[in-house]
Amino acid sequence: MDIPKPKKLAEDIADYLGERIIRQEIGAGERIVEAVVAGQFNVSHGPVREAFQMLEKYHLVELIPRKGARVKEFSVNDVRCLFEVMVELVRLIVRLCCSNRTDEEREKLLELEKEAERSAVDQDLEGYFDTTYAYALLALETTRNRVLKQMVLEWLPNMRRAYYLSISQSQNSLMDSATFLKSIMTCIAKQDARVAEATVMSHIEQEQARILKIVRDINHRQKINAA
Repeated sequence: MDIPKPKKLAEDIADYLGERIIRQEIGAGERIVEAVVAGQFNVSHGPVREAFQMLEKYHLVELIPRKGARVKEFSVNDVRCLFEVMVELVRLIVRLCCSNRTDEEREKLLELEKEAERSAVDQDLEGYFDTTYAYALLALETTRNRVLKQMVLEWLPNMRRAYYLSISQSQNSLMDSATFLKSIMTCIAKQDARVAEATVMSHIEQEQARILKIVRDINHRQKINAA
């Protein structure tokens, strides 16, 4: 039997916890106890500590000395700062994707866009979220820019967390996202970078407004509950 390498084990734990944070299964401000996670995975504390460090690197948790980790909360300022940077990175991604993608990659992106559209019509939130993630990763690969890839991957978990907040709130937000993806796919197919960038700007401005409202509402409810 193959014995999992410690690094791979820590990555698996980080991936599991990270997805639960991104999908709101572990809420903002909630503690993740090292001993509990070690018991769940039947491992020593070492891989769990390493997993926590990975999650801290991706800005999903803050470490608590000798206690474990706490899920980072989204503030209004956090959302603004995140979107100010990501809008420029996404514009660059679509511009490079339009110019650098191959015909084979275009077809793969089109298949994923169609799959995402079916999920949106069926109101399959989890299916849509997984498919758009695969789409984003493939689009990132088409840029052929390793520096851009490194920058995006560091902040992608937090962007996905914000995105999940948005599309999980209403049926309209899921269909709005699918419509945006279809528009972007048309631009990529035609290699129309100018329209692609303008489409990204418009959509991300709308998403930022939507997510800011969600975060304000959450913070307001928390204040009321704490009073």
